[in-house]
Amino acid sequence: MTIAAPEPDRLHVLAAYAVMGTPPEKGFDDLARIAVLLCGVPTALVTLVDDQRQFFKAQAGFDGGCEAPLDVGFCPLVVRAEAPLIIRDTREEGHANNAAVAEGGVRFYAGMPLRTAAGAVLGTLCVLDRQPRPEGLTPGQTEGLERLAEQVVDQLELRRALIERERLIAEQRGAAQERRAYSQTQDEIAASGRDLDAILDALIAGAMRAVPAAEGGVLELLDSEELEYRTVGGTLTPHQGVRVPLDGSTSGACARANEPILLADALLDPRVKADLRAFIDLRSAVHAPVNSGGKVLGVLKLQSSKPDAFTEHDLELVRSFAGLATVGLTEASEIATQRAVRASEARYRAVFDSAIDYATCCDVTA
Repeated sequence: MTIAAPEPDRLHVLAAYAVMGTPPEKGFDDLARIAVLLCGVPTALVTLVDDQRQFFKAQAGFDGGCEAPLDVGFCPLVVRAEAPLIIRDTREEGHANNAAVAEGGVRFYAGMPLRTAAGAVLGTLCVLDRQPRPEGLTPGQTEGLERLAEQVVDQLELRRALIERERLIAEQRGAAQERRAYSQTQDEIAASGRDLDAILDALIAGAMRAVPAAEGGVLELLDSEELEYRTVGGTLTPHQGVRVPLDGSTSGACARANEPILLADALLDPRVKADLRAFIDLRSAVHAPVNSGGKVLGVLKLQSSKPDAFTEHDLELVRSFAGLATVGLTEASEIATQRAVRASEARYRAVFDSAIDYATCCDVTA
């Protein structure tokens, strides 16, 4: 049995409620129980219908499981017609071969569509009986069942609003955590005294705080055709000093292209060699190039042993921390250059002073 158009739109609306396959909830169960009492029947169901199955979100007086195929029962007919359906005697009205009748013994069915404010029918509130009911439902029962169906939709809306509220709260907390991690890393870099090890340690720790999905982090510095694990954290800590070729890893691809990479699953990516993946327990990762003046200095990578652990947002966060790495490496390089210049000046002064001393000594001797 198929559901008629506009099925894609209806399914999109249903998916937005994120309710298919969820555990029982008292609010829905109570409405099913009220439907049983209102209509004087042994069974009531709150049924949601997608393109694969019927899912019973609530049930009263029913022990047939939590879902059924689309060709069992009558709720898909209600969804297709987008109108109430009352079958007073299923055997007499041409449904004797339906599995709900032939195997489940259903003889009476009344279903009301669960219609959203936008007009999409998500499923039904239905009542069932093993006895035919030639009289059907009374007008009061029919109206009451319609009102209960509206209450089911209201319950779905409330449920979705609560889920959205929780999502927004979690998003705000996550954003606050990211800001704190970034700000703390900036402070630690500023307090490092331009010590390269301290800068890079703060960078890896901060990036992993900002991206909780990361199990390991590393700054890989470019050295000719290899990347060296210069600073490591988390599960990658034992691998400090490891050198990997540019060919055979997504970090190498990131360095060559000077572009960030989101690796969803290392098992499915031909750029990752199997021996390297197994060695560092890699399934998914985010990579961002660390560069200065267009020249790639290395790659900042966060990784996980689970596939699809990271999002595009995580990739953007890693790119921002790669920017801090650029600043830290640049400052450390400038300090090294300044020290080299000072050392050269000191050597020159020592040679000059020695020459003066020698010349003075010669004059005295003469």
